[in-house]
Amino acid sequence: MPGLEKELEGLRIGDKRKVTVSPVAGYGEVVPELKIKASRSNFPAELKIFPGQQFSAETGGGHTQHFVVQEVEGDDVFLDGNHPLAGQTLNFDVEVVSVRDATKEELSHGHAHGEGGHHH
Repeated sequence: MPGLEKELEGLRIGDKRKVTVSPVAGYGEVVPELKIKASRSNFPAELKIFPGQQFSAETGGGHTQHFVVQEVEGDDVFLDGNHPLAGQTLNFDVEVVSVRDATKEELSHGHAHGEGGHHH
């Protein structure tokens, strides 16, 4: 997550840091459009549906969206596609226990940052 990653750059083994990550730098704000009501008939009849259950659905462009069942009311199934931590300020208590150089694969994907600056 970028908000946490930025705070950890340049730390050495043994360094400790308390990091607070705002929703924007974390999992984003809650998106109301991702809270949807679906009909029970959209799901297989033999499938038990219960709060907390997770589904993946293909959305446009081959993107997979994860949904969590919030509640079931009669024929209505209320789903939330937001990350469970969306809209929340996250607090981390971090201690660096080891540091390694990024692998070639990580560098090519731009995920891990090694010494000598940023790779985007």
